[in-house]
Parts: sequence; C-alpha cells; structure tokens
Amino acid sequence: MHKSHAPANKQFLIAAQKGHLQVIRDLLREYSIPKHTKIEAVKKAVARGHDQVFEFLYRKNPTFHNATTLAGSAAHGGHNRILHYLLKNANPCKETIMIYAARGKNFDVVHAMLKQGQTEATLRRRDKDNYQNYMDWRNKQIDKEFQENRAQISENNKTTKVILKRRSPKP
Repeated sequence: MHKSHAPANKQFLIAAQKGHLQVIRDLLREYSIPKHTKIEAVKKAVARGHDQVFEFLYRKNPTFHNATTLAGSAAHGGHNRILHYLLKNANPCKETIMIYAARGKNFDVVHAMLKQGQTEATLRRRDKDNYQNYMDWRNKQIDKEFQENRAQISENNKTTKVILKRRSPKP
C-alpha cells in the first residue's frame, strides 16, 4: 500500500532536479506522489538536462505534460537528447522550439527547425535580436565550411601534383 508523505514529494523533486533516477523509482514504489509533483519533477529534469529521469517520468504519464513547453525548455537549455525524444514521441510546436532555441543560443536546433520547414521570417518577426544572432552564427558556419573546403581542395591539389609528377615521363 502506497502512503502519502509530504517530505517524499520534496525528495522526489530534488531527485529529479539532480538526476537521481533510482531515488525516483524508490520513492514511486514506496509513496503516492501527487500528479502536480510528477509534472514539476519532469520540468526540473528537462531544465537540468537529465534525459533518463525525464524519459522515465514522461513515459509513465505522457498526457500529463505539455510537450511544447518541455521541448521549448529543452531547446533553450541545449538539451538536444530530450528535444529529440519529444520531437519523435510527441507533437510539440516547432515554431516555439525554434524561438526558444534561438533565445538559448542553441543555433544548431534553430538551423534544424529551418531545414524542417520553419521560416526565417517567423524567427525574424518574433525575435529580431536572436534572429540576428542566428544569422551571425550561420555566417560563421558557412565561413568555417568554406575554409575547411578550401583546405581540402588545397590538399587534393598537392596530392594530384605528386601523382602527376610520379607519372610524368622522365626526359
């Protein structure tokens, strides 16, 4: 028989915040943890990036939670494993994810959302400052890719010259 115990609720929230999955399992076996405490625990696990705790609690009661709010928090915090789980198993609002990711400077996620059909105009309209930050990040990425490609081309040219030199007939 599960018993109700207020200190267990506090322990449950602390365990979720610190990522202690076994403590959470033990408390659920021994105590009747109220719904609102479980919801708060999931939010704390997401905010801290404790993906195993999040997934365990979310699987137990997926209808308790607002997937968009959780995904936004994960995107903002850079907790991409949790975000990926929610995108795969729930239906969060991708526009909201993109906005929260931009606010958290998680531009890889912003870029992924843009590739999945979100528009730059949405980000520009809803969050001009972070749109500019994203564009600065993207320009740096493009420049980095250009430099890497340039270095690879240079290396390929050197290799080609060596091969051609070996193959050329000696006078």
